[in-house]
Amino acid sequence: MLTITNLSKYYGTHCALRQVSFSVEPGTVLTILGPNGAGKTTLFKILAGLSHDYQGSVCFGPDKKLQAHDIGFVFDSSRAFYPKLTAFENLRYFGVVKGLSRQVAKDTALQLLQTFSLSDKAEQQVQLLSRGMQQRLALCLSLISNPKVLLLDEPTLGLDIESQKEFELCIEQVKETGTIVLIATHQMDTAQRLGNYSLLLNKGEAVRFGNTQTLLANTCGEQYTITTQHPLPEVLPMQCERLSEQSIRFDTSVSSLNEMLALLTRFNIVTVEKHQASLEGLIRRELDLS
Repeated sequence: MLTITNLSKYYGTHCALRQVSFSVEPGTVLTILGPNGAGKTTLFKILAGLSHDYQGSVCFGPDKKLQAHDIGFVFDSSRAFYPKLTAFENLRYFGVVKGLSRQVAKDTALQLLQTFSLSDKAEQQVQLLSRGMQQRLALCLSLISNPKVLLLDEPTLGLDIESQKEFELCIEQVKETGTIVLIATHQMDTAQRLGNYSLLLNKGEAVRFGNTQTLLANTCGEQYTITTQHPLPEVLPMQCERLSEQSIRFDTSVSSLNEMLALLTRFNIVTVEKHQASLEGLIRRELDLS
């Protein structure tokens, strides 16, 4: 289990993280959400051992501090490799750098290339690989030392739809090995598909943490879009999101469906559409975003 307790970090007088605490079990994919400046990058830098002088504790297991070989991370795949070396040469080299013997580094590199469908690109220079393949290779590199915790910062940013699907399948494979995966992203659809747990940060503080589906059920309720035949008034007595002159979206954590239907009946309701609660909706609600 990865346990973060009362983690705080200051840059001068600026508080980047304030008393952040959470714990996750092996095999968990935790998505770290929040606006720019929320503290996501600071948290990742601390976990990766790149930022020091923080308060609080980071432990794996009952009382064991995370070591360098316990952590794998992908921050920017475009800067992760030697571009003129092949995919295999990069993995073998960094395996040795991380303390593996040459033979173990070779065997592990070949296994990772096979696992993530890159065996046919093993002898190709990294600079000639597509963005999606480079991202998968970066994932291989982060796993070369068999880490217990994997940190991914915007891992699907810039990927086309097919490459994004392939990368998400790779994350599912990693999760099945028992590795704890932490993903920082602004892509809410990716976060909702991958993360079985979610942590929402804002201004350095943990706003929400827990099982993603439980958070959505308890916080957002059921979401509906109602469209009417006649234009709706600019101000409605119940809180909702106006989509157009004749349609609104609201959730049942604010008001019941029956109450809203009763209110809008005189405008001739045309359609009522139910939506799955979303992380984007949760963030908008918790951070009071319009």
